[in-house]
Amino acid sequence: MVAASYGAVYGALLDGGRRYYVFDAIAMRELAFSMGGDANPGTAIPVTGEIQQRGLAVIRRTVDDISRFYRYPPSAGTSQVAAAR
Repeated sequence: MVAASYGAVYGALLDGGRRYYVFDAIAMRELAFSMGGDANPGTAIPVTGEIQQRGLAVIRRTVDDISRFYRYPPSAGTSQVAAAR
């Protein structure tokens, strides 16, 4: 998972790093990319239900793991990722 330091923007690498899902809770948008196998940048692809489901699961799981590590339980009303689904 990748997180932005400036706000609630998260990314999840999927399929062994071949796909990248981005959830931007600030702009309330989602993006997906097919990543190139070399130095070329990724290519934008449609956000399918399957990519969205898997990407959000990675983000939720990782944010939950970090919260547990730092003993900071998230409250139900503050999770923008949870609210998006």
